[in-house]
Amino acid sequence: MKKVKTIKKLINKQKEEYGKPIALYNQNEKFKTIVNYTEYYIKEKLQKNDVLIIGSKSVSKSMYELIRMIREKFPKKRIMLALDSEINTFNENVTIIPKKSDDFIMHLAKSQVIINNVILPSYFIKREDQVVIQLTDLFSGIFSSEDQYKIYKTSIQRTLFQCSHILFKNSEESTFYIDLFNLRGIYNGRVYESANLYFSSNRLGMTTNNELLILTKKYSIEEVTILLEKARNKFENFYVYVHPSLYNFYENIQELQYILIASTITKEDLNLQSSRIISDNLSDLIGDDNFYFEIQKNEIKISSYDKQHYATNFDIIERILKNKEKDYIKVNNDKKNILMYCGGFLNNGITSSAINLSHAIDYNDYNLIIIEKGNLGKIEKDNMRRIHPNANLLYRGGQSNTTLKEYRKNMFVTQRRGYRKYLGKKDLQRFYNRELRRLVGNIDIDIAVDFSGYVPFWTAMFAFSKAKKKVIYQHNDLKSETEKQIQGQFKHKYILPRVFSLYNFFDKVISV
Repeated sequence: MKKVKTIKKLINKQKEEYGKPIALYNQNEKFKTIVNYTEYYIKEKLQKNDVLIIGSKSVSKSMYELIRMIREKFPKKRIMLALDSEINTFNENVTIIPKKSDDFIMHLAKSQVIINNVILPSYFIKREDQVVIQLTDLFSGIFSSEDQYKIYKTSIQRTLFQCSHILFKNSEESTFYIDLFNLRGIYNGRVYESANLYFSSNRLGMTTNNELLILTKKYSIEEVTILLEKARNKFENFYVYVHPSLYNFYENIQELQYILIASTITKEDLNLQSSRIISDNLSDLIGDDNFYFEIQKNEIKISSYDKQHYATNFDIIERILKNKEKDYIKVNNDKKNILMYCGGFLNNGITSSAINLSHAIDYNDYNLIIIEKGNLGKIEKDNMRRIHPNANLLYRGGQSNTTLKEYRKNMFVTQRRGYRKYLGKKDLQRFYNRELRRLVGNIDIDIAVDFSGYVPFWTAMFAFSKAKKKVIYQHNDLKSETEKQIQGQFKHKYILPRVFSLYNFFDKVISV
């Protein structure tokens, strides 16, 4: 009788586990979106004539010009325009797609060409033959070297690793952002350094010699006050334009009342090419009289600057679509890539060892890529600042793309009994290799190192990866760890056996 009860309990448990992803799919819109996209990603064929352009709320002058160019040069192309809001009328032969729709998810997976001016959804993965072109209006000029660990920055980083082409506005911006976003040495796409696109709409009828102070970063009230004083020494009657993402911050500063330009007005409306401009972003300095300002040692310095190059056509994108590219640069090298997960960078021995190891790598032969969670606290940030500066820091954000079948198997491995042979390897390999591609793009991983050895998800990620060599570390007597109680709880009793079940997929198990 006891045996029958045990079997019934086991059957009911299996039914419950089988039904979990179905219930989650029906109740959670985010999970439903991820599953739907994954199914399209697996099953849909790329449509070679489909071009998906992704914008934000409205259709800008530059977007009109981009559509016009594609219509003229590539008449067989079908253009889809994805926006945050629905537009019922449009005077071009274009299909409008709301970004929250299933059509958008499907076209992300099957469009041959994607031209993007926002952050790509966290579930998006560039397919092998997709052309994904990233414009940089989204973040041009807004970051500094102090922004290394901001969530917004890490979302942009993931977007860039999913792109085949990045169109920076100038070489200074290219150099700075390649380092800030940790692209140096490992990004496999093509980079353009002179794609400062500007299309003047002049819908406001603005005259020449407008005087503008442009702010693309967040400054304190004291700094704004000093900037306004310095601007008055240069200009007689100026207005202030701020990056759209910062408008809510600056509109509350009393000193900017009556001179802050409304958030509904874009740079295209300002007649920049004939204006007098003070800005902290070099790409803005395309006026008749230009001044660049920066803060050095807590002092604001303003200096004259030559008129910067800007383009009024989409020649670069046209050449990309025609496969006749030139004048691009590549930032990857021929070194071997080591991908390492270090356990979270809390204050412990594993963190100290990982930091020391980062300083022992021969960077003449290897790229060290350290991957971590995207949401970091102060302790983690402080510890990560001690990593060797040549290491590339990448971050995991969002949820893993999955089918319902893959979800069940992954949960079994990471949340229940660990890996068992009857689960097979095919679905798990597909799931984890897709997840790795979601995080790091098409980077080839030569050596995968689970330096932590405590977290089943990361152990499984490396175990089922296509890395040429796989290594996992043991930092303690792990059998004793399974028996250790912390505040009356067995913290590792059930977690570590899931890790142990994956050891056979590694080439080396290194006991410290």
